[in-house]
Amino acid sequence: MVIRTYRVILGLGCALLTGRCAEAAKVYPAQPGDDLAAVVARIRAERAGTKTPCVLELAEGVYPMPQTLELDARDDGLTIRSRAGVRAVLDGGARITGFKSFRDGIYVADVSRLPFVREPFACYGGIGVTNARNLVIDLYRDGEPLVVAREPDVGFFKTGKVWNNTKFIFESPDLEKLGVRGERGLFATGYWRWIWADASFTLESIEGTPTPRWQLDAQGAMTGAYSYRNLQPNMPFFVCNSLKFLNRDCEWVLDRANAKVYVKGRPDAEYVLTAVAGPILHVKDASGVCVEGMHFRYGRGNGVEVQNCRGFVFRDNVVESFGGTGVVCSGGKDCTLEGNSLHTFGYKAAILNGGNRTTLTSSGCVFADNEVTDTGRSRRTYSHGVAIGGCGVSVLRN
Repeated sequence: MVIRTYRVILGLGCALLTGRCAEAAKVYPAQPGDDLAAVVARIRAERAGTKTPCVLELAEGVYPMPQTLELDARDDGLTIRSRAGVRAVLDGGARITGFKSFRDGIYVADVSRLPFVREPFACYGGIGVTNARNLVIDLYRDGEPLVVAREPDVGFFKTGKVWNNTKFIFESPDLEKLGVRGERGLFATGYWRWIWADASFTLESIEGTPTPRWQLDAQGAMTGAYSYRNLQPNMPFFVCNSLKFLNRDCEWVLDRANAKVYVKGRPDAEYVLTAVAGPILHVKDASGVCVEGMHFRYGRGNGVEVQNCRGFVFRDNVVESFGGTGVVCSGGKDCTLEGNSLHTFGYKAAILNGGNRTTLTSSGCVFADNEVTDTGRSRRTYSHGVAIGGCGVSVLRN
């Protein structure tokens, strides 16, 4: 908690040094419970196509975000910020309550009101549970991420004889000892595609003669550029998401078929599933938009996406707990991300891509004075803290 307090203080310091956006502009207030999309629509109507700078100022509190807040060229010159001295929270999570005792210190809650939990698993998801669109379902307890129950707890199993590399069929004496043959919802993490990067796929037991076998359901991801297969004997892997593995306080299990969540201990804590599928904020083809002093948290995909914008400023914000990347800024010109606290992501903290490398046209985009921690929770390889592309992107003092 001390580290996270430091992150916020660092962001506030940067905001004080650089000043707030649109200080003299007309202010439109919002309160928790307001429909922010409706407030933006009202601002657009009142501006009537003009580009006069204005401010959407949010009071302190939590703003549930079941859907993405969309901004575009109609919102040129708009600043979205928290009221001075406070921090508004845009929250894409779903609170899970009603845990009941199951057995041996394990508690279960029904999540059937959330239809996305029934969506099929697919590639990735080494810690989160992932569906076919690479959206990671994570469970947080009192703000800290849990891990999907796995075996072994430490180290790896090894594959045995490979029967079919094309269809990912193999033997595993280690798996046979677990007693999970016939279970649905398992997934296994290993170097199934490449020898240099891990991936996770659903795992099912199949019959075989003379020995039982296992099959990875990886066919949908094995096409085009990703058709390489690396399955071979004696490969390290671990398997996840069975009640038989749920033996640690930091773990959880999702029963997708029955829409139930299982945890070990502490039923009275606050549990939150990442819920919103798209980014909480999406800004496209806009100029002069500024976002400052905000707090974005909990989502299955990316936190904030910015596309083809000019002069976009993202300052003194906290972005945390997303299954994808915290902030993605693509095709931008003179965009600035500064003094933000970015942490706890399934993939990267930030991606900045702009300019033209062929013509050496600079994007003028800057990523400076940000605090970045805890990336690559579910995609453990190629999950840089910050990824840049194009031409003329500066990364300074982070």
